[in-house]
Amino acid sequence: MKKILLFIFIAFYQLSYAAEQAVVAVVNHMPITDLDLNRRIELVVKSNNLPHNPKALEALKFQVLQMLIDEKLFEQEAKKLNIIVDEIDIKRAFHTIAANNNLKISQLDAFLKNSGISQDELENQIKHQLLWSKLIKTQIEPFVVVTEQDIKDSPLLQKAHSTTRYEDRVRLAEIAIFTGTNNIEEAKDLIEQLADQIKNGADFAKLAKNFSQSSSATKSGEIGWFYIKQLSSEFAEAVINLKPGEISEPIIMNDSVYIIKVLDRKTAPQQKEDLPHSNLAKDEELKESLKQRKLDNRVKAYLLKLRNQAFIDLK
Repeated sequence: MKKILLFIFIAFYQLSYAAEQAVVAVVNHMPITDLDLNRRIELVVKSNNLPHNPKALEALKFQVLQMLIDEKLFEQEAKKLNIIVDEIDIKRAFHTIAANNNLKISQLDAFLKNSGISQDELENQIKHQLLWSKLIKTQIEPFVVVTEQDIKDSPLLQKAHSTTRYEDRVRLAEIAIFTGTNNIEEAKDLIEQLADQIKNGADFAKLAKNFSQSSSATKSGEIGWFYIKQLSSEFAEAVINLKPGEISEPIIMNDSVYIIKVLDRKTAPQQKEDLPHSNLAKDEELKESLKQRKLDNRVKAYLLKLRNQAFIDLK
């Protein structure tokens, strides 16, 4: 009788484990299981202090699955190119996280444990973020060049050299979801939910690292300083009245949906004397703006190419 009960228990356990391991997607014959998905959702929720309720979790499910699909693609592409992330890279990343939060590594370990955050799952996420960062640095960034002709041809040039010599300058961060790999409505819904969470106290930088598909995600979403008149009309209109610490409403532009945060703002005083270097400074910032746009466009194209070349089966 005991043997029968033991057999039933083992069979039930195996069935339960199999149910947990149900495949939710296949990426070039590499499976993503329901357990993988649930573990990552739990990590995202706990590390970003997001609400842990059925509605919020269901909203996250689609985007987190897309993130896991992209991570499989990064892993496979990196393997082809002999790009690796080793234990030293991951350890360095943990030390950076600790330093950014004014913690010792032992304090970070204690925080993760007390928060119920899986260190193994966090390491897995960090590994794939580092792989993506290395892919960008080796396969995309070296080919992003802004020429003098690019600057001359830019529709932003005339705005950058407007009659007002001293324009407000803003330091910006972004969260970008590319709709080339997502349904536009789902991307917009996600951005709106992230905006709500930020307004309720969630950390913009953490959400940018976890959700943004822009190359700036590796820098917590930060994209640098800009004169407002150098920005696209959509971005300029969105940030023109924002104070430091405030975020924009969701911006739909081309094939992306954005939230922009103003990290800092400088209003230069109006002066009558001419400063010959001012236009040169604006040209440099315009060049950086154009470079960031080119980089983001190439990142989008690269990610789209990986997806188009892959076999992706959603269960």
